[in-house]
Parts: sequence; C-alpha cells; structure tokens
Amino acid sequence: MKYLIPFCGLLAGVALLGCNSAFPRAHVAGKVTVAGKGPLTGGVIQFHSKVDPKQVGAGQIRGDGSYEVLDAPVGECVVVVDNAHLRVGGRMPGARPPGPGRPGMPGASAPPKDKGANSAPPDVAVAPEMGSGSSSVGVTYMMIDPSFADPGSTTLKATVPAAGNKSLDLEVR
Repeated sequence: MKYLIPFCGLLAGVALLGCNSAFPRAHVAGKVTVAGKGPLTGGVIQFHSKVDPKQVGAGQIRGDGSYEVLDAPVGECVVVVDNAHLRVGGRMPGARPPGPGRPGMPGASAPPKDKGANSAPPDVAVAPEMGSGSSSVGVTYMMIDPSFADPGSTTLKATVPAAGNKSLDLEVR
C-alpha cells in the first residue's frame, strides 16, 4: 500500500505528458506591415496559443515583411512581433565584427581616422545574410511600438486553422 500512492502519481504524470504532446500545429504565412510605412523589414513573429500559452510557434520576418511559421499552434493565438534584436546600441548587429579596434571590446583601440574598411559602421545598416538562404537579405531595423513584443500587451490576435496554409497579414505601428 505504501508504494501504491507514488505509483499512481507516476501514472497520472505520464498520462498528462501523453495528452500534452498531441497539441495540433499548422503552417501559416503572411506579411507584416507597419501602419503608413510599408512592410516591417525584419524581426521575429511568434504565435502563442490562448488555450496553452506554453505552445508557441515562431518564424523570421524577412526584409520584404513576409514570414512563414511551420509550427503555429492551431486555434486562437496571441501574436508577438519583435525586432529589437536588430538594434544594438544604436547600431545594427553584424555591421562590424567584434574584436580589436571596436570601442568597448577587449583589445579596443581608437577607431581609425580614415574612412577605409575599418571605419565605424553607419547608424543604420543592413544585417548580413544568415545561413545560405535569402531570408534575411534587406533586413533592417524599423522602430515599432514595443507592446507588440510582449504576449501580455500585444493587441495582435489570429486564428490558426487546422488545415494550415492560411495567409495571415498583420499590421503593427
């Protein structure tokens, strides 16, 4: 009898894990635009299930504003759009590799006075290509309302159909 209660608890835990792994997923794609400014030129998009907020599907927003999420949770979702990672200290990441000669980095020295290849990067730059695909070509930072980056404050909502392949266009400001 002493071992029966822990054993029943173990069985209940395994049963719950089995139920949780069957959460349906679907493919969605679309375009993210910034009100009055055209497409959002880079970032990340996430679909958080309203039924189970731990169920999240994500994708990259390309330079033309298009996105694709292969594993979005089916049903009502809260949508998060974030591009803050593209802006680091007023400059775009990847504009200049870290290392000697870069202020604030180990081994840093004053920037060169000439405008050659080692001069400081511009305040706005195009992020370098990541990987072998063209998904990040033309990705740049655009300021958007930071409330879209938080699942608790975003006003974006979408219904992901079980059949998937629905075009879900979204607008941020």
